[in-house]
Amino acid sequence: MVSLLEGEDPTARVALLVGFYSVGLAERLRDAGLEVITCDYRHSEGPGMHYLGDVREILHARTWTVIVACPPCKNLTWATACEYD
Repeated sequence: MVSLLEGEDPTARVALLVGFYSVGLAERLRDAGLEVITCDYRHSEGPGMHYLGDVREILHARTWTVIVACPPCKNLTWATACEYD
């Protein structure tokens, strides 16, 4: 993971998944030929490279091919709870 974060291979196709608790999406991206690094404050739920911490610490480490980021579902649910009876 260090070599991918340091951008040693500028041709590497690397995806960053932030705030996801979904092994399925990471697997789909790997199937598409991308290296995948997940990032969250929680431990990874599956195999693969995972950065445990704040995404701002690694966001500018390289040029990413794909970045998919969103808050965990719990946060989305609480944020919109007032909209429903």
